[in-house]
Amino acid sequence: MDEPNGYEEQQNPIDDDTQTLGNLSGATQEDVEILLETQDDSDSGDLVSQLTAERDEYLKALQLTKADFDNFRRRTARLETEAAEKKVVGLLEKLLPSLDDLNSLVNHMIGTEDEILISKTVPPLFATLATEGLKLIDEVQVPFDPQLHQAVVHEPGEDSPVVSEIFRLGYSWKGKILRPAMVKVVG
Repeated sequence: MDEPNGYEEQQNPIDDDTQTLGNLSGATQEDVEILLETQDDSDSGDLVSQLTAERDEYLKALQLTKADFDNFRRRTARLETEAAEKKVVGLLEKLLPSLDDLNSLVNHMIGTEDEILISKTVPPLFATLATEGLKLIDEVQVPFDPQLHQAVVHEPGEDSPVVSEIFRLGYSWKGKILRPAMVKVVG
């Protein structure tokens, strides 16, 4: 007699007269064929249909579990990506005043003897941030876009509104506007 392994074996009563079948979930193909040979035709048909139904039930449960796990994995990856992007956006928003100061410093130092020092440090910083997805909104003579620009001065004109001057740079990161540019609009 086998020693108990802590798991109760489930009996699959197929026929009251057939107690030799026991648990078929661990049976091999050869075991099933031997059992089928010992049964008469009517019992073997019932056995085959029961085994087929049990197999289909296990297959369906496995497919559902696999699909649930795949969905969980995709959802987790998406949430991790979104969380990382939120952290980067938060950091960039905290850095915007410092970036404004650096940009003002560069503009103020043009034509001075410190221009070389500033030009070797600040533009590479902006270039590095640009490679990571930070984009300056600093174009003039472009059509006014209320999503990209915040108009603080408006001068009348004959044409459609155009950005004529930038008072404060705007920034976007990977297509998301962090801060619109503060501009003067003509038109």
